[in-house]
Amino acid sequence: MRVVFLSSLLLISIISAPAVTQAQFGGMFGGRLETPVFTTEDRQIITEMAVNMLNADPDGSTRPWTNPKSGGSGNLSVIRSYEHNGLPCRDMELDKRTGDRKGRWAWRMCRIKDGAWKIAE
Repeated sequence: MRVVFLSSLLLISIISAPAVTQAQFGGMFGGRLETPVFTTEDRQIITEMAVNMLNADPDGSTRPWTNPKSGGSGNLSVIRSYEHNGLPCRDMELDKRTGDRKGRWAWRMCRIKDGAWKIAE
């Protein structure tokens, strides 16, 4: 398995800490949750929720998210947990609705040896 470390890709940040700093937030989703589809506030809401879900929620969990400022809303889900190349991994899905625009994204996140979650290919 290759762990992606480029900030232009999605979900690339250390998300092992309970609090999400602005630096972590910017790198976690990278260019995949781009403007104008996602506002800065959308990404912050989603990132904070993803951190909590990866670290604590059971498989099959879904949490709704909403941003009254942007009008964006949707769901973030932890689909399943498994081992891949000796690392614990979790699949996540995100959907977003803003007016008549809809989108869906999916990722495989793996916890590397230092405890951080990284997107895996």
